[in-house]
Amino acid sequence: MGCYLCPSSPLAELESLRQTHPEYHKKWEQKMREWAEKYGFPDDWYELGFWRWKTLPQGQMNLINELGLDISPTRQSPGEKIELNVTKGVAPCTKSGFSLEGAFSSGLDLNRVSKIMPIFGKTKLSEELGVLRSVSGENHISLFSSGSVVVRGPDERAVEKLTEKLERAAKRALLCQACGSCVPQCEHGALNLNEGKISVDEEKCIGCLECDNWPCPTYLA
Repeated sequence: MGCYLCPSSPLAELESLRQTHPEYHKKWEQKMREWAEKYGFPDDWYELGFWRWKTLPQGQMNLINELGLDISPTRQSPGEKIELNVTKGVAPCTKSGFSLEGAFSSGLDLNRVSKIMPIFGKTKLSEELGVLRSVSGENHISLFSSGSVVVRGPDERAVEKLTEKLERAAKRALLCQACGSCVPQCEHGALNLNEGKISVDEEKCIGCLECDNWPCPTYLA
Protein backbone atom coordinates (compact mmCIF):
# COMPACT_ATOMS: atom_id res chain seq x y z
CA MET A 1 0.00 0.00 0.00
CA GLY A 2 1.19 3.51 -0.68
CA CYS A 3 0.60 6.69 -2.64
CA TYR A 4 -0.64 5.83 -6.13
CA LEU A 5 1.46 8.69 -7.52
CA CYS A 6 4.71 7.34 -6.08
CA PRO A 7 7.59 7.83 -8.58
CA SER A 8 8.79 4.33 -7.69
CA SER A 9 5.62 2.80 -9.12
CA PRO A 10 5.98 0.84 -12.38
CA LEU A 11 4.53 2.69 -15.38
CA ALA A 12 2.20 -0.27 -16.00
CA GLU A 13 0.76 0.20 -12.53
CA LEU A 14 0.21 3.90 -13.15
CA GLU A 15 -1.42 3.09 -16.48
CA SER A 16 -3.80 0.66 -14.78
CA LEU A 17 -5.10 3.64 -12.84
CA ARG A 18 -6.70 4.83 -16.08
CA GLN A 19 -9.08 1.84 -15.95
CA THR A 20 -9.58 1.47 -12.20
CA HIS A 21 -9.85 5.12 -11.20
CA PRO A 22 -10.28 7.25 -14.34
CA GLU A 23 -11.15 10.37 -12.35
CA TYR A 24 -7.83 10.22 -10.47
CA HIS A 25 -5.88 9.47 -13.63
CA LYS A 26 -7.46 12.42 -15.44
CA LYS A 27 -6.58 14.77 -12.59
CA TRP A 28 -3.03 13.43 -12.45
CA GLU A 29 -2.58 13.67 -16.24
CA GLN A 30 -3.79 17.27 -16.28
CA LYS A 31 -1.37 18.22 -13.53
CA MET A 32 1.52 16.52 -15.34
CA ARG A 33 0.66 18.41 -18.53
CA GLU A 34 0.84 21.66 -16.56
CA TRP A 35 4.23 20.73 -15.15
CA ALA A 36 5.56 19.72 -18.57
CA GLU A 37 4.44 23.06 -19.99
CA LYS A 38 6.00 24.89 -17.04
CA TYR A 39 9.39 23.27 -17.64
CA GLY A 40 9.10 23.56 -21.42
CA PHE A 41 9.16 19.78 -21.83
CA PRO A 42 7.23 17.76 -24.45
CA ASP A 43 4.37 15.47 -23.40
CA ASP A 44 6.83 12.57 -23.63
CA TRP A 45 8.31 13.84 -20.35
CA TYR A 46 5.37 12.44 -18.41
CA GLU A 47 4.04 9.88 -20.91
CA LEU A 48 7.37 8.00 -20.89
CA GLY A 49 7.90 8.41 -17.15
CA PHE A 50 10.83 10.84 -17.13
CA TRP A 51 8.97 12.90 -14.51
CA ARG A 52 9.92 10.29 -11.91
CA TRP A 53 13.44 11.68 -11.53
CA LYS A 54 14.51 15.08 -10.30
CA THR A 55 17.93 14.41 -11.85
CA LEU A 56 17.74 11.96 -14.74
CA PRO A 57 20.27 9.08 -14.62
CA GLN A 58 22.58 8.52 -17.57
CA GLY A 59 20.54 5.60 -18.88
CA GLN A 60 17.43 7.75 -19.14
CA MET A 61 19.39 10.58 -20.76
CA ASN A 62 20.71 8.13 -23.35
CA LEU A 63 17.12 7.16 -24.16
CA ILE A 64 16.10 10.81 -24.40
CA ASN A 65 18.94 11.50 -26.83
CA GLU A 66 18.06 8.44 -28.91
CA LEU A 67 14.47 9.65 -29.16
CA GLY A 68 15.61 13.15 -30.04
CA LEU A 69 13.70 14.74 -27.16
CA ASP A 70 14.48 18.14 -25.68
CA ILE A 71 14.47 17.37 -21.96
CA SER A 72 17.10 18.71 -19.56
CA PRO A 73 18.69 16.30 -17.06
CA THR A 74 17.64 18.33 -14.01
CA ARG A 75 14.62 20.29 -12.91
CA GLN A 76 13.88 22.56 -10.01
CA SER A 77 11.77 21.14 -7.21
CA PRO A 78 9.06 23.21 -5.48
CA GLY A 79 11.05 23.32 -2.25
CA GLU A 80 13.98 25.05 -3.98
CA LYS A 81 11.86 28.09 -4.79
CA ILE A 82 11.77 29.18 -1.17
CA GLU A 83 15.01 29.14 0.76
CA LEU A 84 15.85 30.72 4.10
CA ASN A 85 19.19 32.51 4.00
CA VAL A 86 20.75 33.45 7.32
CA THR A 87 21.90 37.07 7.14
CA LYS A 88 23.13 37.24 10.72
CA GLY A 89 24.11 34.11 12.62
CA VAL A 90 23.18 33.41 16.20
CA ALA A 91 24.46 36.32 18.27
CA PRO A 92 24.12 37.46 21.89
CA CYS A 93 20.95 39.48 22.40
CA THR A 94 20.52 41.66 25.47
CA LYS A 95 16.76 41.11 25.46
CA SER A 96 16.47 37.33 25.28
CA GLY A 97 19.83 35.61 25.20
CA PHE A 98 20.44 34.88 21.52
CA SER A 99 18.96 35.96 18.20
CA LEU A 100 19.21 34.79 14.60
CA GLU A 101 18.21 36.88 11.60
CA GLY A 102 17.54 35.73 8.08
CA ALA A 103 15.41 36.23 5.01
CA PHE A 104 13.48 33.94 2.71
CA SER A 105 14.29 34.15 -0.98
CA SER A 106 10.89 35.72 -1.63
CA GLY A 107 8.11 37.51 0.21
CA LEU A 108 5.73 35.45 2.34
CA ASP A 109 1.98 34.99 2.33
CA LEU A 110 1.67 35.39 6.08
CA ASN A 111 -1.99 34.44 6.14
CA ARG A 112 -1.12 31.06 4.59
CA VAL A 113 1.91 30.51 6.84
CA SER A 114 -0.18 31.37 9.90
CA LYS A 115 -2.26 28.24 9.24
CA ILE A 116 0.65 26.01 10.24
CA MET A 117 2.56 28.17 12.75
CA PRO A 118 0.46 27.02 15.75
CA ILE A 119 2.65 23.90 15.82
CA PHE A 120 5.24 26.14 17.49
CA GLY A 121 2.88 27.76 19.98
CA LYS A 122 0.61 30.75 20.36
CA THR A 123 0.54 32.66 17.09
CA LYS A 124 -0.69 36.15 16.24
CA LEU A 125 -0.97 37.63 12.75
CA SER A 126 -1.10 41.35 12.03
CA GLU A 127 -1.81 41.74 8.33
CA GLU A 128 -1.86 45.51 8.71
CA LEU A 129 1.72 45.53 10.00
CA GLY A 130 2.79 42.60 7.84
CA VAL A 131 4.13 40.56 10.72
CA LEU A 132 3.44 37.10 12.14
CA ARG A 133 4.64 36.31 15.66
CA SER A 134 4.79 32.98 17.47
CA VAL A 135 5.88 32.08 20.98
CA SER A 136 7.48 28.65 21.24
CA GLY A 137 8.28 27.98 24.88
CA GLU A 138 10.97 30.51 25.78
CA ASN A 139 11.64 31.29 22.12
CA HIS A 140 10.08 34.01 19.98
CA ILE A 141 9.60 33.93 16.20
CA SER A 142 8.90 36.99 14.05
CA LEU A 143 8.07 36.59 10.36
CA PHE A 144 7.57 39.55 8.06
CA SER A 145 5.72 39.71 4.75
CA SER A 146 8.96 40.85 3.10
CA GLY A 147 10.43 37.44 3.97
CA SER A 148 12.58 38.61 6.87
CA VAL A 149 12.87 36.36 9.92
CA VAL A 150 14.02 36.93 13.49
CA VAL A 151 14.24 34.09 16.01
CA ARG A 152 15.16 34.81 19.64
CA GLY A 153 15.68 32.56 22.63
CA PRO A 154 17.82 31.84 25.71
CA ASP A 155 19.68 28.87 24.19
CA GLU A 156 21.91 29.20 21.12
CA ARG A 157 21.42 25.65 19.81
CA ALA A 158 17.67 25.78 20.41
CA VAL A 159 17.44 28.95 18.32
CA GLU A 160 19.28 27.26 15.45
CA LYS A 161 17.11 24.13 15.56
CA LEU A 162 13.91 26.16 15.76
CA THR A 163 14.96 28.17 12.71
CA GLU A 164 15.47 24.95 10.74
CA LYS A 165 12.01 23.74 11.74
CA LEU A 166 10.57 27.14 10.82
CA GLU A 167 11.96 26.92 7.28
CA ARG A 168 10.42 23.47 6.79
CA ALA A 169 7.09 24.63 8.19
CA ALA A 170 6.97 27.63 5.85
CA LYS A 171 7.67 25.39 2.86
CA ARG A 172 4.94 22.97 3.91
CA ALA A 173 2.47 25.81 4.31
CA LEU A 174 3.25 27.60 1.04
CA LEU A 175 4.10 24.73 -1.28
CA CYS A 176 1.70 22.07 -0.01
CA GLN A 177 0.49 19.85 -2.86
CA ALA A 178 -2.46 18.52 -0.82
CA CYS A 179 -1.27 14.92 -0.97
CA GLY A 180 -2.61 14.52 2.58
CA SER A 181 0.11 12.05 3.59
CA CYS A 182 0.86 13.97 6.80
CA VAL A 183 -2.75 14.31 7.99
CA PRO A 184 -3.19 10.82 9.48
CA GLN A 185 0.27 10.97 11.07
CA CYS A 186 -0.94 13.36 13.78
CA GLU A 187 -2.35 11.21 16.57
CA HIS A 188 -4.19 14.24 17.92
CA GLY A 189 -6.05 14.92 14.67
CA ALA A 190 -4.69 18.47 14.51
CA LEU A 191 -3.75 18.41 10.81
CA ASN A 192 -6.25 18.92 8.00
CA LEU A 193 -6.45 20.18 4.44
CA ASN A 194 -8.06 23.59 4.18
CA GLU A 195 -8.65 25.05 0.72
CA GLY A 196 -6.11 22.65 -0.75
CA LYS A 197 -3.33 23.39 1.74
CA ILE A 198 -2.24 21.93 5.06
CA SER A 199 -3.57 23.68 8.17
CA VAL A 200 -3.36 23.15 11.92
CA ASP A 201 -6.26 23.06 14.38
CA GLU A 202 -5.01 25.19 17.27
CA GLU A 203 -7.41 23.58 19.72
CA LYS A 204 -6.12 20.08 18.99
CA CYS A 205 -2.41 20.77 18.46
CA ILE A 206 -0.25 20.14 21.54
CA GLY A 207 2.97 21.44 19.99
CA CYS A 208 4.77 18.09 20.00
CA LEU A 209 6.30 18.91 16.56
CA GLU A 210 6.09 15.26 15.53
CA CYS A 211 4.70 16.49 12.20
CA ASP A 212 8.10 18.06 11.53
CA ASN A 213 9.56 14.55 11.47
CA TRP A 214 7.22 13.41 8.71
CA PRO A 215 9.10 13.38 5.35
CA CYS A 216 6.93 15.88 3.46
CA PRO A 217 7.32 15.45 -0.34
CA THR A 218 7.28 19.26 -0.70
CA TYR A 219 10.84 19.76 0.46
CA LEU A 220 12.18 16.28 -0.25
CA ALA A 221 11.26 16.40 -3.95
